[in-house]
Amino acid sequence: IYEFPAHDTSHTGLFSATVATFLIESYKLLQPDTGETSAFLLAQISNQLAAGLNGTVAAFPPPPSFSPPLSGININIFWFLSLVLSLTCALLATLIQQWGRRYLQAAQFMSPSIKRAQIRAYLFDGLEKFGIQQVTQTLPALLHASVFLFFAGILEFLYTINQTVAVVLSVAITPVFVAYVLITFLSA
Repeated sequence: IYEFPAHDTSHTGLFSATVATFLIESYKLLQPDTGETSAFLLAQISNQLAAGLNGTVAAFPPPPSFSPPLSGININIFWFLSLVLSLTCALLATLIQQWGRRYLQAAQFMSPSIKRAQIRAYLFDGLEKFGIQQVTQTLPALLHASVFLFFAGILEFLYTINQTVAVVLSVAITPVFVAYVLITFLSA
């Protein structure tokens, strides 16, 4: 019988929620600061009032243009990709579990054993044809890529805020990454 690997989608969902929480803050880096815009407009109003009291005409400079910082773009790319990969992983895991339940239900259908064997063979050929085994083996890789994209984003985020904290976290993440690469290549 074909084995459907167990993949707990609750961990993937929890990870996706964590990434989404960070995204709530980081997407703001892609937009102009509303506080700065308000301060600019208040300064213009103040200049206009002062000019009116002095009987002069105030020249108004154009509002400052906004261009998101490269680090903000990178952080959001890393975290949005991480979120997309983790949600894709959860979706595929759910589909595989659904297919697995259908396969087992159909394979255990109460009928003569020859008919049951024919149904099982037919379904198994379908699973092989659609590459279900390759899909199930891809799920952990998607989740791992998602976690490392999240790590890359958090490091870039921290380097923009506090270099000391970023360096400490880099030192903590590096052995995890090295161990992951070693275990991956040694198990291959």
